[in-house]
Amino acid sequence: MRRSVVIFLALVSFITLSASPIDSLYKVLDNYYNSSPHKALEVIEKIYGQIYRTSPQQAIELVGRAIYMCDSVLKNQELAAKWKARLAQLYLEQGQLDQATSYYMELRDYYKNRDKCSYGKAIMHLGDIFFKLSVPEIALDYYQNAINVFDNINDYDDKAITESKIAMVYYNNYKVDTAYYILNSILKCNKISLETKAHVQKNLAELYFMDEVWDSAMIYYNNALEYYRTAKDNLSVADLLIKISTIYMTQGNYKNAISSINQAKVIYQKYNLYKGLGAVYNELGNLYLSDKQEDKAVGYFLKAVENGQLAQSTDILKTAYKQLSQIYENKKQLLKALYYHKLYTHQLNKYYKNLIGQGYAEVILTFQNEEKQKEIQILKNEEKLRTQQLKFVLAALAVLLVFVLIIVFIMRRLQKTKKLLEKQYQQIKLQKRELETQSRILEKATQSLLKQKDKIEKQNRDIESSIRYASRIQKAMLPSDRLFEKLFDGYFILYQPKETVSGDFYWLAEILGDKPSLFRDEQKRKVVLAVGDCTGHGVPGAFMSMLGDAYLNQIIKIQHIAQPDKILFELNKYIRETLQQSDTESMDGMDIGICVIDFQERTLEFSGAKQDLIYVQNNKMVRVHGDTFSIGGLKQEKNKIFTLKKVDLTDEIIFYMYTDGYQDQFGGQYGRKYMARNFRTFLFSIWQLPMEEQKKALIQEYKKWKGKKYPQMDDITVIGIKIKGKFDSTE
Repeated sequence: MRRSVVIFLALVSFITLSASPIDSLYKVLDNYYNSSPHKALEVIEKIYGQIYRTSPQQAIELVGRAIYMCDSVLKNQELAAKWKARLAQLYLEQGQLDQATSYYMELRDYYKNRDKCSYGKAIMHLGDIFFKLSVPEIALDYYQNAINVFDNINDYDDKAITESKIAMVYYNNYKVDTAYYILNSILKCNKISLETKAHVQKNLAELYFMDEVWDSAMIYYNNALEYYRTAKDNLSVADLLIKISTIYMTQGNYKNAISSINQAKVIYQKYNLYKGLGAVYNELGNLYLSDKQEDKAVGYFLKAVENGQLAQSTDILKTAYKQLSQIYENKKQLLKALYYHKLYTHQLNKYYKNLIGQGYAEVILTFQNEEKQKEIQILKNEEKLRTQQLKFVLAALAVLLVFVLIIVFIMRRLQKTKKLLEKQYQQIKLQKRELETQSRILEKATQSLLKQKDKIEKQNRDIESSIRYASRIQKAMLPSDRLFEKLFDGYFILYQPKETVSGDFYWLAEILGDKPSLFRDEQKRKVVLAVGDCTGHGVPGAFMSMLGDAYLNQIIKIQHIAQPDKILFELNKYIRETLQQSDTESMDGMDIGICVIDFQERTLEFSGAKQDLIYVQNNKMVRVHGDTFSIGGLKQEKNKIFTLKKVDLTDEIIFYMYTDGYQDQFGGQYGRKYMARNFRTFLFSIWQLPMEEQKKALIQEYKKWKGKKYPQMDDITVIGIKIKGKFDSTE
């Protein structure tokens, strides 16, 4: 057994130290970026193909580099336009509609007289944006313009796809029969490809699915699934399997439902698609919830939360938190129900913020500006037409003086021109009325969204007020500066939460020793100092920090346990019992280090749960390693044994206790972590400074590394303590 563990750890180390293929390609890209732009673009193409589904934000940054290279280095507008089309699609899929609108309008203008197919697709995607914004009138206008373009170039596939989008607009606006008619008419066309037919069948299945006509939905889903399996489009296959599993679950066929979900899970795991895995685990949770197996359902919803956080998917997290809140409410576990309901509300607020803040106003403004430009152009045309009319009249008068017969001919031409001008003028008035109608529709939609915005802002103010009050309570529980000044010869505390409340905390107390001393100031003195980093940050982390503070008071002040390893043993036991981690899959816990300083014996005892101690003595820096496991968490050991380390305090010493927030901060030239080694090196470079100057140096180094580009990633706590030697001056 021990040999197997050693082999496993060796394999893990090898995998960790080995560079991933993506990292290798980035290194190649850095080498080519300034020297060979064409080769750099080939490398970007390879990286993009591997990450555009799994890491869309990283793909957006990568495509931005490609566009810069095409525009600024190669001066190749055509190649830049192809990359801009990819960037616009990424923004559209991520819901960043303002950026998507800007790029698709730019592509529309670029391709108008160059590539009719690309021009039509840009117009079609502008329709997609307004469909997402629930402005069907404008969406239909763009879709119809795209169909006209595809008709002129005999592009039957793109025309069919656009018509299927129109069907979805009609369905969403309660014209259900029209939507079904359009999709069935498309399927009767023999000129579209099998891929397009599969796309339309999937849309038709979606309508039957939403109308709960399960048998018809299953038929069309399976038809589309057959094509995607033949085409080896695994991700589309996985998406359809999730839909099919929902139908099976609704029909009570749990066996087939689980089979479909597991097939989808294998595909998502292969491609590391966390959003897809989150959807799988939500489906499994719903399945077991329907079968009244609530404990299994909770486990799967927690896995959905884990993958949803990795994918940063509001939809996945919103669904999982809502179901967890409902389950715990049914179980009468109201604290947990309230906790998950707050998380659900937070995700719901994010959803509405994204809807309002990430594009609606900008998109509407862009559209209105464009329509104003059209109106200005119409007025210019009117003026131009009037000028032409005047020129014709003046010319006729001049000719009248010379040739009377020509006047008749010219007057007839003027009459024809006048009729044409009047017809054009009527058309212009009609277009103007249509623009005014669209403007009123947009104004109503804007007012509705502003009301929703006010409601959400009030909810946010209430939530933020509660969190600020909780922050005051949390800060009041931390040890005072007066206690640090009393107990130590020097100190600094760098405590910088990521949010209003923190998952980091520190704890300090003076306790009685067990032996008399000849030194009056050291009589029966022991000091316990702890620094903890709880799971998560913000409100969840703050809850855990309150538990940690309370249990340290229980263990040290009431149970009178003063050995660091035994304190950690008791703390682990209390946390596991409180969070019921023997019976659930709770991941919550904390990393914590504890020092017990015996001024009588001149020793420092240390134990750490995934935390180290650093000290400088006699001009040498020493790192005291803690154990590799945390307090609580997924580890199922009931009785974790922690290691006790001792440090001699005969000579003067400066020691540091800290959480991982400082060393895990992203920044620098390449956006990487600061790392533990750099942190220790910097501490060794400043340890001789006064303690308050050390704190200022740490803050300056952190700001320099983080810069303005990268946000704070985690709560930060660094505490430095100075203790003079036994025979040093006590001035």
